[in-house]
Amino acid sequence: MKAIEVNNFSKKFGDFQAVSDLSFHVDPGEIFGFLGRNGAGKTTTIRSLLRIYQPDTGDLLIQNQIFGDHLKNDIGYLPEERGLYTRAKVIDTIMYFARLKGLSRSTASQRASELLELMQLTEHSNKTIQSLSSGMQQKVQIIISIIHKPKLLILDEPFRGLDPINRQIIYDTLKGLKSEGYTILFSSHQIAEIEEFSDRVIMIADGKSRAYGSIQDIKMQFEPRFIQLNYHGKLPHLETVEELNDYGNRAEIKFKENTSPQLILKQLIEADVLVEKFEITRPSLNQIFIQLCGEATS
Repeated sequence: MKAIEVNNFSKKFGDFQAVSDLSFHVDPGEIFGFLGRNGAGKTTTIRSLLRIYQPDTGDLLIQNQIFGDHLKNDIGYLPEERGLYTRAKVIDTIMYFARLKGLSRSTASQRASELLELMQLTEHSNKTIQSLSSGMQQKVQIIISIIHKPKLLILDEPFRGLDPINRQIIYDTLKGLKSEGYTILFSSHQIAEIEEFSDRVIMIADGKSRAYGSIQDIKMQFEPRFIQLNYHGKLPHLETVEELNDYGNRAEIKFKENTSPQLILKQLIEADVLVEKFEITRPSLNQIFIQLCGEATS
């Protein structure tokens, strides 16, 4: 049984086609990345999966069922638009939502204590939400999403607005949950997050799927026409190069079709360029995203 199935899903708002014939599934126990630019259709899909929106066509299933109240305690949901009671204390907010999820007062208190420590928020537990930084508020919302130990986490932009330290805390927390058997679907428009964090991914643009599968499988669909170059010296003009991104002592080269990469290496050596690394690769996920979905957002 799949944790999530989306089959031939479409959704319009007036004349705007937000999602068009989208299909994918999420396996139990995996971290699944939902990658697309802002406005690509990620949030519309998530909200339709949770029946916040009604789909126009298609089937959206969680554990082989249409979402309803009978499933709400099996799911932890972090919405795109955050919303907390800003004048309430952190601990009171967490306890309130834990009790809504059916936890006893003693279990809720124990879980709140554990998660506050995990998120490095224990010393802030009696502060009001509005007194916290945006990153701390984000961590409180993630605590609320996982406090009832749901089987499935659906997280809409969970890393948004986090500094590197808080991002790492959330990253480690979610990786730990995966090791405990949790299933996680998370959306992002940041390619590095998807590549670092996901077992599989769907890449969407204009509400349509552009690529789907493991990152390695997606990359294997593209020819190895890239060179990762570390060098010293001055790069010569190369007629056989289609695209060059030079970062100073490091470059990404896309060479033209029917070009021998060994010819490029020969030309570099003849130009007295000291080559420290010359690796022929397939395109990066970022390069694939630019090609399939337009200008990258990260």
